[in-house]
Amino acid sequence: MALKDLREALKSSLKLPIGGTVYEVQPISAELGLRFQDLMDIAAKSKKAQEAQQEYTPDDSDVEVLNDAAEKDLYKEALGDAWEQMVADGVRFAELKLAALYVIFHAIYGDTFADAYWASGGKAPAPNRAARRTETRTRTGAGNTTKRRA
Repeated sequence: MALKDLREALKSSLKLPIGGTVYEVQPISAELGLRFQDLMDIAAKSKKAQEAQQEYTPDDSDVEVLNDAAEKDLYKEALGDAWEQMVADGVRFAELKLAALYVIFHAIYGDTFADAYWASGGKAPAPNRAARRTETRTRTGAGNTTKRRA
């Protein structure tokens, strides 16, 4: 079976409706996607530390990624040419930020996650209480069968 060109199989662009205008955002480059992936990995480490009520201290590689991110306007890079159009149209910062994060999340986590983020207005989903309880439990499935000495 011959494979189709991958670019034909993947969506060519994202269409973001904001205030009655649909902004078209082109797919991000591989380099930018990898930088976004590194940033999301750092964010995940930080969140995990926060949930464990610990302070997150970035290591040298994290600091390098964060410094690179600080040098560049990530939102502008994520939105590409649509950035200029959004600014010219007077899109609010909160909308622009959500649009940029949607593009980033779409590239890294896929349609389902990004669409849920967009639909919620950028709010994090409510934590699933039952899932949290299950995460902290340890099930061994077996009792201790070793007999104690008399």
